[in-house]
This record gives sequence, C-alpha cells and structure tokens, in this order.
Amino acid sequence: MVEGTVKKQLLTIRLSEDELLFFLYVIFSVDDSTTDILKSPYREFLFLEREELIRSLKNYSGPRILDGGLSC
Repeated sequence: MVEGTVKKQLLTIRLSEDELLFFLYVIFSVDDSTTDILKSPYREFLFLEREELIRSLKNYSGPRILDGGLSC
C-alpha cells in the first residue's frame, strides 16, 4: 500500500472483476443485514472509493449473480 523508503508514496489498488466479486461475496456472507453494498459497514475493505465502486459495479461484465439493488 506504501512504496518508497525515504519518500513514501501511496499505491492505488485496482481490483480485478474476480477479486471484486470475491470480496462482495465475502462481505455479504459475513453481514447479511443489508443487500446494498454502499450501506454496508464492510465496504471500506474493498479499498475503493464510493464512486469507483459504483463505476466498477456498473461496468461488471461477468454473470449477474448479485442482487442488482444498487442505490446511488
């Protein structure tokens, strides 16, 4: 997450579609109180800003196995 020895630089983490799907599955398995990932307290573990997460979910090209209930 941090690069450099003297001058630190934060690295941007980019999740692949498979990694995003895996983390969403884990989050929904751990906490089934909400089906809206944007309202989940575990969303911060995806390492994505809210807007980036919305963009990633809209551009997801895999099979639709998740509930489409995304409130922006």
